[in-house]
Amino acid sequence: MRLLKILSISFLVVASIALAQEGEKQRELPRSGTLSATGMGGGEESVSLPGSWGFDPAEAFDTEKSPITGSVFRGDGQDWKVNVVNNSDDRYSANLEVIQYDASRRSIKRDSFGVTLSGHEKSQRTFRARTNAATAELKLSSWKNLSPKQAIEVSEDGDGAQAGK
Repeated sequence: MRLLKILSISFLVVASIALAQEGEKQRELPRSGTLSATGMGGGEESVSLPGSWGFDPAEAFDTEKSPITGSVFRGDGQDWKVNVVNNSDDRYSANLEVIQYDASRRSIKRDSFGVTLSGHEKSQRTFRARTNAATAELKLSSWKNLSPKQAIEVSEDGDGAQAGK
């Protein structure tokens, strides 16, 4: 529960600072960061961030989500359930890691995995929890947009037209 409070307060402070700053908003997903973490009870409490830790906090109030989001929570028995969602129309590959912590917040187990998701696709994985695991974290290690970029051709009158894929 203490971890949730610390994360919430930190998030609000960073969001306030970002909103106060002027500048152009970037819609780029950071290369790595935390997507979700469970509370100190290890129960079904899970905090999912609107983007990976390190994203522009001003975007937390936008309706558009980061391309890759996810959650981790304790399922039935000793399993951690992990959901990964592609919120965009593009195809993405992502490397992720589930990190389990004991009650003293020491890392006790790490499971790495990769997913490739088409636009708006979801994936769920299950990981066996260590008997002394109190909390877990879903971390985005790296990602890549696999969708081909469309070239934009500019006609003589200045209008942009998209070329085929």
